[in-house]
Order: sequence, then structure tokens, then C-alpha cells
Amino acid sequence: MPKKVCGGFTLVELLITIGIVSVVAIVAVPNIRSFNESQLFKNTGSKLVQDIRQAQFSAQSNNNCPSGNGSVSWTLVFSSNSYNLKCQNTTGGNEIKSTVNLTSPMTLSDTCVTNGVSHTVSFTNKPSTSCNVTLTDPRTSPSTKQINIDQGGAVYENFP
Repeated sequence: MPKKVCGGFTLVELLITIGIVSVVAIVAVPNIRSFNESQLFKNTGSKLVQDIRQAQFSAQSNNNCPSGNGSVSWTLVFSSNSYNLKCQNTTGGNEIKSTVNLTSPMTLSDTCVTNGVSHTVSFTNKPSTSCNVTLTDPRTSPSTKQINIDQGGAVYENFP
């Protein structure tokens, strides 16, 4: 009597497995993309708050500018798709410490005005002016994050 050799999977078993894997992939891929966008938005907001606090700390501690010159003030300058952290040195020059470019379609808006210059918030060893900075990303929910800087320099985050 010949021996019957059994091995492998039937075509039906393979098709069912491929179907299940396809359904799981269809559900998982959009969720992973949404999660990545949401995390990028949160990280950008946290980096912005960190840079505001770094500017405050550097001004209050009289930290030197990146070139080693003494500092007069530390300033954040906002545009719709980026911001710069700058140091005004004792010779009157401005030095850029860092530039952060936002990932499209993220945008920034602000109500900051320092010494008549729009879109800037400047910190010295004295209290600064108050302002609000709004980070927006239409791909995420919620789509806005607000950072409020009060006249005394306290930073409040509205990150749900």
C-alpha cells in the first residue's frame, strides 16, 4: 500500500490567510499614519515650549550667545512655517542659536509684539510682554495647540 504524503497548505487555506492579513493591513495602515502625524504635532509643540523656556532661562541667567559674546536678550521670531531662537549680543548683533522648520501643513500664528516688532517675543532679565502662540495641523484632532506667555513670563500650554 503506497504511503500518502501530506504536506503544505491547501489553496483555500492560503487564500483565507491572505484575506485576513489584507483586512488587518487595511485597518492598521491609516491608524499608524494618523498616530505618526499626531506624535509629530505633539513633539513640535513640546519643542516650541522647550525653546521658549530655554530663551527665558538663558536671559535670566545671562547666558552667553553661541559665539561666546555676552547676551542682552534672547528672542523667538515666528513666521507661519518656522521660528528662530536668537540671541542679541552685547555688541548689538543678533546670533541665531537654532531654527525650527515646521512640517507641512503645520502652521504657526501669534499675537507677539516686542518693542513694536511683530511676531517676536523677547526675554531679558525683566518681565516680558504677554502673547499667544498657536500651532495648527489640520491632519490631527484636535488640530490646534496654544501656548500662552503672560506678562511675568510664565508659560502655559494648552495641549489636549
